[in-house]
Formats: sequence, structure tokens, C-alpha cells
Amino acid sequence: MKYSILALSLFSFLLFNSCSDSDESDNSNSNTENNNYVVLSSNSKWNYSYTENSNSENVIVEENGNKTIAGKSYTILNNGAILFAGGKNEAQIRKSGNQYIIYDTFSLTSDVSIPLEYAFLDVSKNVGETLSGNFSYTTEPATISQNGFSGTYTITTTIYLDSTMEEKLDTFTVLDTSYSDVLKVNRTTYLKVDLNVSGQYLGININNDTTIAEKQQIGTETMYFANNYGIIQSNSSLNFNDLNINNTISISGINFDISDYINPIKSDLLDSNIETECMLISYEK
Repeated sequence: MKYSILALSLFSFLLFNSCSDSDESDNSNSNTENNNYVVLSSNSKWNYSYTENSNSENVIVEENGNKTIAGKSYTILNNGAILFAGGKNEAQIRKSGNQYIIYDTFSLTSDVSIPLEYAFLDVSKNVGETLSGNFSYTTEPATISQNGFSGTYTITTTIYLDSTMEEKLDTFTVLDTSYSDVLKVNRTTYLKVDLNVSGQYLGININNDTTIAEKQQIGTETMYFANNYGIIQSNSSLNFNDLNINNTISISGINFDISDYINPIKSDLLDSNIETECMLISYEK
């Protein structure tokens, strides 16, 4: 997910990756040996019609060996990030039981890339069931001094991912080609922003956490996985036009204007909407 929308150049980040339903399991009770909804075999190559914000082109995604990360082996797919609204970057994917897991990064600045790992598909889920996960990043403490208060603040942004098994289809057609045994998954992305302020006011120690942006939907993605072909279509939208982040907060009766700290975030996010579509033209193995 190398999203330019998250290039918040003010921050040096700490990452915490925590999952609920997306924690790995062996799922041994449900067709583990037979599913191949994300093909990771050698020499596989896909040709996609790829559109990003109305700009269209054909993009080749191909298997390019393996990489070991934290003792786990991932298959590298050149340009595979287009399938996850991440631009023409490589994707690193592995399979664990019925879960397909991606090792990804947020490119926050040219110097800062934050690693994360999450399951984006669990074949064992029934229709209507959801695979959920979240991860957060927190700024280093910075100085704040207002209205007799002196101290520091940090900003924590949390991203939530909910992937729901929408349908299990006998067939689905993409660009006049019919595929059998297809899973349709809808993924929704939410964002929440919290501010921590710590310091002194008139000799009184204050440590306060305030939510400055309630959990809000910022993106949707619909993906179609065909057994033995992989991802045959994906459509994604990330939209920050309605993102609501408060500019003022009140702590113990003290009013703080946090516009100077928040406006750069708003500027980056609100100017960075993206719409993508990938449709499989052909697959070689």
C-alpha cells in the first residue's frame, strides 16, 4: 500500500500492528489443500487493464522469486501492488492455511517507509463473515505551548481494515472471459486520529487523550478471486473529501487551537484521492 495520500512529511513514525480475525490460523477444516485463489507459482504472469484516476494502460504482473522476511517466505509479484491500490510497485504475498497475507509498506516520506503485514483474504470465511485488522502509527513527541500550558503532544492515526466475504460465485465474467469458482470480497478502510497532550498548567500535571477525528470510512475495494487464476478484477476508491478532523480541543477547561498541527495533515489527505480498476486480460503459467 504505498499510498502517496499517507505521505505525512511532518512525522517520524512508530508502527504497532495488531489484528483480530486476521491473525493467522491453520483453518484445517476447510479445503486448505485445494484453494489457489491467489496464484503464487513460479513463472506466473498476468496482463491487466489498469486504470488510475482515468489514466489507463496495460500492466504486466509477474512472479519474480521469493523473499524471506522475519523468517517467512513471500512470493514477489512485480507490479502486484496495482491490485491493492498501491501503484506499480511489487507485492510480497504468502499463504498460510486458507489465509493470503501481504507484507506491505506505507511510504510516508522519501526516507520513511513503515512495514506491516496483514491477511487480505480468508477462504474459510462464509458469505457475510468479515476478516478484520488494524494498525496504528504515532508521531514522536513535539512541543506545544499555549494559554499557560507547556508540554508535548503526539498524534496517533489508526487504520482499520474490514474484508467481508460478499459472494461465492459459480462463474464471473471479466472482459468477455468467464471464470469459475470465484470469491467476491468487499474491503472497507476506516481512519481514526487521536491526540495526546502531556505537560503542566499552573503547576498541575496534565496527561490527556482526545479523539480529534472519529473513526470514519475513507476507502472501499471490491476484489474478485478466481481459483487457479488469482485476482481477476479489483476496484478501489480512497476518498478524503468528507474527512472531518477537529481544529480545536478543550482539556481541563483549557482551549487549544491545534490548526497549525492538523492543517498539514488535512492538506495532504484532502488533496490525495484515488480511484483504481484492474481487469484481467490474460494469464500465463
